[in-house]
Amino acid sequence: METGKTIELKLVYPHEANHEDGQISVLSSLGCALLGAKVGDSISYRTSEGTQTVKIGKVLFQPEANGIDLT
Repeated sequence: METGKTIELKLVYPHEANHEDGQISVLSSLGCALLGAKVGDSISYRTSEGTQTVKIGKVLFQPEANGIDLT
């Protein structure tokens, strides 16, 4: 079912996750599914209520694309 709803999420380390603020752990089901996704991709992930699918509308910041080394 398509809802047309838009939300902004930020992928963070697990200890920084706060769902109310849209901060999703990179190790969560959704976080793992989002890794490597690009604008226009539709990704699916599992929840306790079944499989959900989202479409990537915009990527606001990618450290690697901006030359930032996270190691």
